[in-house]
Amino acid sequence: MPIPPPLDLAAHWWGPFGRRPNPLTLQQLIANQTLDSELAAWLWVLIEAGASVLVCAGPGGAGKTTLLTGLTAFLSPDRSPYAVRGAFDALDAISGQRPAETVLLINEVSAHLPIYTWGAGARRVFDAGHAGAQLLATAHATNRHELAKELTGPLINATDADLRLWDLVLFIDAWRQGPRVIRRVADLLCCSLDGPVTRLVVDTRGGELRPDASPMQRLARRFGFAGATIEAEVRRRQTAFGLAP
Repeated sequence: MPIPPPLDLAAHWWGPFGRRPNPLTLQQLIANQTLDSELAAWLWVLIEAGASVLVCAGPGGAGKTTLLTGLTAFLSPDRSPYAVRGAFDALDAISGQRPAETVLLINEVSAHLPIYTWGAGARRVFDAGHAGAQLLATAHATNRHELAKELTGPLINATDADLRLWDLVLFIDAWRQGPRVIRRVADLLCCSLDGPVTRLVVDTRGGELRPDASPMQRLARRFGFAGATIEAEVRRRQTAFGLAP
């Protein structure tokens, strides 16, 4: 099966200076070891099915927007994407669209700059998510506790119900190794499953991450997949990357 390209997003998606780099594809991110082909295949299946995703990291330049842009390749063609224009976007451009056919792309949920989504803008985004829109966003946080503090603070005011909108929460680590900056998906959580926040990956020897099949299957079933079907879909997409075992 062909691997779709990432969306060609407007300049404001890339931050206050409007730079539009050539975005990395998922194949390039896999080659850079930001994530492996199995995790990418799971993300493909779940995002295509409508999962909402939040990509987090601490410092700027860690690769949040780069990874999230790569993941836009997996959006279903049945949903119309809209890149939110910061805190003051009234979302008039999507009025009349069915939420279940809409994807809101938020370059950052934070109160750092007006081009980011916070205040009344965050409330509009969260309300759209509760109505059925798919949400793809980034945020500044290195772990779940920092994320909860950031989103529930007085300038964003997310509720517990808002936090449960996120089906997939990825955390990226970035560090220097000689002249290179190494970027890795270091953790993957789910807030939307019943009960406490669920960890969706396990550490393996060598510090690599692999999807933990049991909670991944639970999440996939929420999107209508049976166990055998989801495993077949994951393997089919992993084969598309040319890296299936």
